[in-house]
Formats: sequence, C-alpha cells, structure tokens
Amino acid sequence: MKVTLETYHNVDIYFDTETETFGCTVKTDSKNSKSFAAIKSWIREYEKENDTFQQFNVIPNPDQYTFGKNKLTIVGVNKEGLFVYIDKDTKKKNQISEYETERWCVENDTLEVNLATIAVLELEKDEISKKIKIQKKEFLSKTKTLKQLMENK
Repeated sequence: MKVTLETYHNVDIYFDTETETFGCTVKTDSKNSKSFAAIKSWIREYEKENDTFQQFNVIPNPDQYTFGKNKLTIVGVNKEGLFVYIDKDTKKKNQISEYETERWCVENDTLEVNLATIAVLELEKDEISKKIKIQKKEFLSKTKTLKQLMENK
C-alpha cells in the first residue's frame, strides 16, 4: 500500500508499505529509495535536467507598497519553490518571499493603459487632497475650536 507523505515541488512523495521504500512519480519517470532525502534530491535534479525556466517580468501591484522597486525579471525558482530575481544594483540573486508574492504582478502588454489611468487618477487625487486641506484651513481660520475658546478665558 502506498501512503502519500508530502507534496514536494508539486510531486507527491509516498511510502510503499510493502517494499518499505519511499517513492515518487514525475511525468513518466519514477524513483524509489530507502531514503526520504534522496527522493527530494532526485526531484530537484529531475527539475534541473528536464524543466527549462522561461524568464518573465513582474511589476508592482498598484495596491501594495514594494519599497521603491519598479520592475523585476524573474530568472528562476529556488529549491524552496520561491521566485528568484537578480538585483540590478548588487547583481546578486535574491528571492521573493512567499509574503511578498502578493506585491508583484506578471507584466503583460495589456496593463499599460490601466497603469497610465491609475497614474493620472493618483495625480488628480493629490490635487483634490491639497484642495481639501486648503478648505479645512480656511474653515478653521473662520472659527475657534473649544480648546482655543478655553485658552482665551
């Protein structure tokens, strides 16, 4: 009987109770071993040999703060399954944590119109905020707060 123990890199690792070995099947290839770690290692090696990673660009999610970063090129996936990019300044590989994945969106040609519209609306929002601030100052200049009234006693 085969008992699934874990899903590692989208591959189910099982324990075969009849042969007392660990195993997995990837596409048409399978592997059995007495060692659980050996199965995980085999899965990583299989991915390196058989999967070719297509690089792609990501841009900041307009609803999230991305610490001043504009665009990243994803160059791979590390053994923990996290996306990897090369920092333009340091030229070192960095990973995007699972927490940060909500902050980035896959770039495509159809997003340009949306991003331009968001930029225009953000400028309009800033202008409106300035106008509101001026109106509030003017309002306060025409009256006194209770605190000011108490101080003048």
